[in-house]
Amino acid sequence: GDRFLRDYATALIKRQWGEKLKKFEGIQLPGGLTMNGQRIFDEAQQEIEKMEQDIISSGSGIVMDMIG
Repeated sequence: GDRFLRDYATALIKRQWGEKLKKFEGIQLPGGLTMNGQRIFDEAQQEIEKMEQDIISSGSGIVMDMIG
Protein backbone atom coordinates (compact mmCIF):
# COMPACT_ATOMS: atom_id res chain seq x y z
CA GLY A 1 0.00 0.00 0.00
CA ASP A 2 3.00 2.35 -0.27
CA ARG A 3 1.89 5.06 -2.71
CA PHE A 4 5.44 6.23 -3.48
CA LEU A 5 6.56 2.72 -4.34
CA ARG A 6 3.54 2.16 -6.58
CA ASP A 7 4.02 5.47 -8.42
CA TYR A 8 7.77 4.90 -8.78
CA ALA A 9 7.28 1.39 -10.18
CA THR A 10 4.65 2.72 -12.59
CA ALA A 11 7.05 5.40 -13.84
CA LEU A 12 9.82 2.81 -14.32
CA ILE A 13 7.48 0.60 -16.35
CA LYS A 14 6.32 3.62 -18.38
CA ARG A 15 9.95 4.46 -19.16
CA GLN A 16 10.63 0.90 -20.27
CA TRP A 17 7.48 0.91 -22.41
CA GLY A 18 8.55 4.19 -24.04
CA GLU A 19 11.99 2.71 -24.74
CA LYS A 20 10.37 -0.23 -26.55
CA LEU A 21 7.96 1.99 -28.50
CA LYS A 22 10.78 4.19 -29.81
CA LYS A 23 11.57 1.36 -32.24
CA PHE A 24 8.21 1.83 -33.93
CA GLU A 25 8.33 5.62 -34.20
CA GLY A 26 6.18 6.94 -37.04
CA ILE A 27 4.20 3.75 -37.66
CA GLN A 28 0.55 4.59 -38.03
CA LEU A 29 -1.96 2.47 -36.12
CA PRO A 30 -5.56 1.75 -37.18
CA GLY A 31 -7.66 4.85 -36.76
CA GLY A 32 -4.78 7.15 -37.68
CA LEU A 33 -3.01 7.06 -34.31
CA THR A 34 0.75 7.34 -34.22
CA MET A 35 2.72 6.19 -31.18
CA ASN A 36 5.31 8.58 -29.80
CA GLY A 37 7.69 6.43 -27.77
CA GLN A 38 10.20 9.24 -27.23
CA ARG A 39 7.55 11.41 -25.60
CA ILE A 40 6.42 8.58 -23.31
CA PHE A 41 10.04 7.87 -22.38
CA ASP A 42 10.80 11.55 -21.68
CA GLU A 43 7.68 12.01 -19.53
CA ALA A 44 8.53 8.93 -17.48
CA GLN A 45 12.14 10.06 -17.05
CA GLN A 46 10.96 13.43 -15.74
CA GLU A 47 8.56 11.73 -13.32
CA ILE A 48 11.34 9.45 -12.03
CA GLU A 49 13.78 12.33 -11.56
CA LYS A 50 11.15 14.38 -9.72
CA MET A 51 10.28 11.50 -7.39
CA GLU A 52 13.95 10.83 -6.66
CA GLN A 53 14.57 14.51 -5.91
CA ASP A 54 11.50 14.62 -3.65
CA ILE A 55 12.67 11.62 -1.63
CA ILE A 56 16.19 13.07 -1.30
CA SER A 57 14.96 16.52 -0.27
CA SER A 58 12.48 15.12 2.25
CA GLY A 59 15.29 13.42 4.13
CA SER A 60 13.51 10.09 4.22
CA GLY A 61 15.91 8.27 1.95
CA ILE A 62 16.68 4.58 2.06
CA VAL A 63 18.31 3.46 5.28
CA MET A 64 21.68 1.92 4.46
CA ASP A 65 21.14 -0.93 6.97
CA MET A 66 18.30 -2.17 4.79
CA ILE A 67 20.55 -2.65 1.74
CA GLY A 68 22.40 -5.92 1.28
